[in-house]
Amino acid sequence: MKKILFILTVAILFIGCKKEQGIVLSETNVTMHYDEEKQLSVSFLDEEMDYTFTSSNKNIAIVSPSGLIHGVSIGEAVITAKSTDGQYTAECKVTIKPYHPFLFAELCCNFGAYKNEVKDFEKRELLEEKDQSLLYEGDMPYVAMVGYSFEDYKLIASIILIDTYMKDILATYLIERYEYMGNNNNVIYFKTYDNKVILGLSVSSYNNEYKYSILYFEITSNKSNDINSIISKFQAL
Repeated sequence: MKKILFILTVAILFIGCKKEQGIVLSETNVTMHYDEEKQLSVSFLDEEMDYTFTSSNKNIAIVSPSGLIHGVSIGEAVITAKSTDGQYTAECKVTIKPYHPFLFAELCCNFGAYKNEVKDFEKRELLEEKDQSLLYEGDMPYVAMVGYSFEDYKLIASIILIDTYMKDILATYLIERYEYMGNNNNVIYFKTYDNKVILGLSVSSYNNEYKYSILYFEITSNKSNDINSIISKFQAL
């Protein structure tokens, strides 16, 4: 009996003296913009250990092997530091906030939707309706118009025209939300991170004034070659 008590006492003392292991990050919540960086540092509850960093969503934020977080686009991601043996982890929630939370009301990009569905979606004032197009009044002072183009009464493209004095704000608004793809024939291309929608940004004439036009179309539709023709359709309204 005494031997058993002795063994149990030694076991309890051993457990009590064992130091807690673990990884600790310098931050558990970080808020930043898409073009900013934040350095995470790592400490340990007891012994040092090897670890790696990962991001739960690289479209929102990425992290270097040293723990330097780079913003990518607005949204939320979790940065995790994990010991190489997989036993210990520490997390930091990263929120990429926008410089410009609102610029204009969302356009309908439900490509393939019928005209009535688009009309149900839109809250702006309808200015003109033709067989294969809809034209709406801008919802902000700098928005000249919003339009929709249809083929066989199904939505193929959405467009918004914005005053050129909004250049800097518009550029930031797009870059912090969409992935830049490059430019071709004076059109700057972006795409959504879910690879569903392409945006073409260009300059066009509307009511004898130059405007920035943003054309939205389905990424599989190959409408990039039709940007000028679609814009011309709205210019003729």
